[in-house]
Amino acid sequence: MFFGLLAEGAGIPLPGETVLLIASALAARPTGLNIGWIALVAFCTTSAGDNIGFYVGRSGGQPLLDRYGRKLYIGPGTIQRGRDFIRRHGALGVFCARFIAGLRVLNGLVAGSLLMSWPRFFLFDILGAACWVGLICSIGYFFGNRLTWLIHLMGRTGLVLLAAAVIVIALWVLANRHERRKVRR
Repeated sequence: MFFGLLAEGAGIPLPGETVLLIASALAARPTGLNIGWIALVAFCTTSAGDNIGFYVGRSGGQPLLDRYGRKLYIGPGTIQRGRDFIRRHGALGVFCARFIAGLRVLNGLVAGSLLMSWPRFFLFDILGAACWVGLICSIGYFFGNRLTWLIHLMGRTGLVLLAAAVIVIALWVLANRHERRKVRR
């Protein structure tokens, strides 16, 4: 769990959400795992990974993403969507990106490469990490006896939420274009 969440936060696409769900579900069983420790370790490693990603993004930025993105299965379109999201929403985007699977991996890298101030990034990142860890740990712990069903549902739900967000953004862009055309006439 430690290495998976740390690496995901640093920009390596790993299934951090699934790892945390499994650990939380195991804590609900008599395995000796403690949900409080799981949540604390998850919060610390998630935040540390994001800050490593922020530093890497600040130091290497776009050239680093261009060079290694494809090797990590992060395409240019995904990187651009992440940039657009953080640029458009700023610190609130850092918070919200924690809950979107593809953006969660790019969160620190993109914010760093866009030269967001570190204190602002750090504040919204730890708030997002605390909420995300609390939510995922709670879901895993309380639905632990239906773990395979839950992982399957979370995968589909993530895709559905991402698709819904893309549709809403596309409709908003189209509506804005239409309004701008009206104003120009």
